[in-house]
Amino acid sequence: MSLRERQKDALALLFIATVWAIFTLPWLLEGNVIPFDAKNHFYAMIRFLAASLHSGESPFWSPFHYAGFPMVADPQSVIFTPSLWLPALVSAEPSMALVDFTQLLHLLWIGMAAYGFARARNWYITAAIVVGLTAMLGGAITIRLEHVLMIVSMMWFWVALWRLELAMKLGGFWRGLIFGIVLAFMLIDRDHVAYLGAWVLLSYWITRTLPNIARVGLLDTARLNTPVLLGGVVSIALAALPILLLLQLAENSNRPEFGYLEASWQSLHPAALLTFFMAEVFGPLRGEGYWGPASVGWGGDPLKMHRGMLHLYMGTLPVLVVCWLGLIRGGLLRSGNRFFAILTVTMLLYMLGRYTPVFKIFYNVVPGVDLFRRPADAAFLFGVGVSLLTGSLLDDYLKRGERTGGYFGVVILDGVLLLVFMAAILLALTYETVELLLPAVGAFIGLSAFFFISMLNTKNSGTRRMVAIFTLLGVCAGDLITYSSGLNNNTRPPDAYRVQEKPFDEEVFAFLREELKELDPSGAPWRIETLGLGPTAQNIGQAAGFQNVLGYNPIRLASFTALIAPDMQNNASNRRGFGTLMFGYDSPMANALGLRYLVLGTRIETVEPKGRERESSPDFSAFSLLRTFTMGTRTLHVYRNENAEARAILQRPGTVQITNYSNDEIRLNVQSDTANCLILREFFYPGWDVYVNGKQMPITRNNGLFRSVETPTGTSEVIFRFSPFNWSNLKIMAAGILFPNDQNLLSDNAICRRQT
Repeated sequence: MSLRERQKDALALLFIATVWAIFTLPWLLEGNVIPFDAKNHFYAMIRFLAASLHSGESPFWSPFHYAGFPMVADPQSVIFTPSLWLPALVSAEPSMALVDFTQLLHLLWIGMAAYGFARARNWYITAAIVVGLTAMLGGAITIRLEHVLMIVSMMWFWVALWRLELAMKLGGFWRGLIFGIVLAFMLIDRDHVAYLGAWVLLSYWITRTLPNIARVGLLDTARLNTPVLLGGVVSIALAALPILLLLQLAENSNRPEFGYLEASWQSLHPAALLTFFMAEVFGPLRGEGYWGPASVGWGGDPLKMHRGMLHLYMGTLPVLVVCWLGLIRGGLLRSGNRFFAILTVTMLLYMLGRYTPVFKIFYNVVPGVDLFRRPADAAFLFGVGVSLLTGSLLDDYLKRGERTGGYFGVVILDGVLLLVFMAAILLALTYETVELLLPAVGAFIGLSAFFFISMLNTKNSGTRRMVAIFTLLGVCAGDLITYSSGLNNNTRPPDAYRVQEKPFDEEVFAFLREELKELDPSGAPWRIETLGLGPTAQNIGQAAGFQNVLGYNPIRLASFTALIAPDMQNNASNRRGFGTLMFGYDSPMANALGLRYLVLGTRIETVEPKGRERESSPDFSAFSLLRTFTMGTRTLHVYRNENAEARAILQRPGTVQITNYSNDEIRLNVQSDTANCLILREFFYPGWDVYVNGKQMPITRNNGLFRSVETPTGTSEVIFRFSPFNWSNLKIMAAGILFPNDQNLLSDNAICRRQT
């Protein structure tokens, strides 16, 4: 590549970075934060990781989340997500601003990598910039900033696609190695986007490789693809263990797979396709005035998804290019464009889910589809297809002198768009919202006319051509910044989420911290439960270091779900679902958990079990109301359970004392005049080992939930240690995956029970 070409690339990347900087001003300059799950869930996970690293603790197991949870197996813990490590490494209490800055950097990398891929394909610089801009700011990317790991997966996908192209084109083992490492980082995220992205990368490689077999033969093709194959081996080797840990968690969790109906609930409503043509065609995606799918008028809850997930707007320029150069001029059928067209259509059908018969075929035929519950997540990869298709078609037009189609082409284009407008107007008339539709239609007509004229002027030479290209790129960037919905829907003042950043500024948590300085009789921290504090405090245990029985996470241990809290997350609701053993706050199991404090958004008398009748009325005589607090608009009630029991007990007479309690290791001193059974009321989970006087012993399951071990006569030192990567757990992991039905999660082992 010549020096002049390098300079052009540098200026192009500088332009993309400038657009990114302008887009991120509301967060980086004005102090807003990315709201919803980005704070309610992911920020708390990063806070826990940071606190663990800076205190010398292991982040692999958290006692602060659902009374004990294997963070090492949960992708959302970000333990294996190096691009999110920066905040945790910088500070033990990273700010929301630092975490958001780190996340927004992923958008910049997406734009850079998309541009790099386009240039690796030798696309015209203007086309490559459009790919970078639309990939960085278009479609699901900016409207779903709250889904942090999906944004991370998109970044790794674009980088992997770029590095794959370079490895295939230029060869070199080091290029294959880089591709493999990047692919592993994408696979390690283990989310729906990473899963679909893996299929896209595999398909892209196959479609690029197969023609070579006919041209140069199988052996030469294999030799040319050795770097890519090396990268594939490296990626599998690096990603295997985190993936196996997730599969182990799935087998021990409440959601190993989804039935077809549950998996297809969150499908993209067909009417949402109008949002591809016009931004906010149904009104604002947040707040009042929205009248489209997922609103009350469209059936609301049966769609099982938030209306913001139905946003597909990639900008007006891609609409014009795909309709005009792709459909009308037949560009979709050209060999260089076919893969991108097929990718776009495939992801369109996938994300429509239950509204087409295709998703059911995917569900029944393609391995892994049944592990995910939201076909609409394919909107991310639909955006990939649109970006690449737009870039490829635009490259044809700018570089190969593609004809415009004259007046006949314009008439056909107008006809296609007229059909779209008629469908939108018909819906608006049905719901009496025409006045809300008109701004979107007006913006689309104005932008379409501008882009059409600009593209025609790129056929000129000299100054007029350069002016046309610069204005086209500038307005494309402005269109995405203004109408991508990232600004309107993903910026919030930080005050609402300050409770997670500075939890002890809230009087209720400062009070609770002082109360929890007292340990239970065995020397373990008391457990608490928070309920009805609002979504911003759902994972307050992770942020503040409270051992909370509840939390906010779609994945929970199966035994916990069945026995303690079925389908329970401590969101804004003041109702509590109870399990078969913990049938209420006044149950023996609540006491056995060491549940000492309740922080409730209502009085304890109003928290009743859902969906089942109790044999007797709840008895709350053991719960004393300590104080009431105000947090925002909520009145919080703090109760203390006087019957809460110690974390560690013996079945026979003797004494037990916890000498050291940390995230992944608990040391106890046991004294008994006879052989005994030590019960540690921490949840049983694969990967926990126990050593009695230095000798490893089998951990048995007590009461379907807890860990127990036999101890000999006299004084013993017992150490429970979480070692998910040791050989014994690897064997358990393999057995659980190969024979998933051999383990009964709720059965007790008789080794300790026989001493009762």
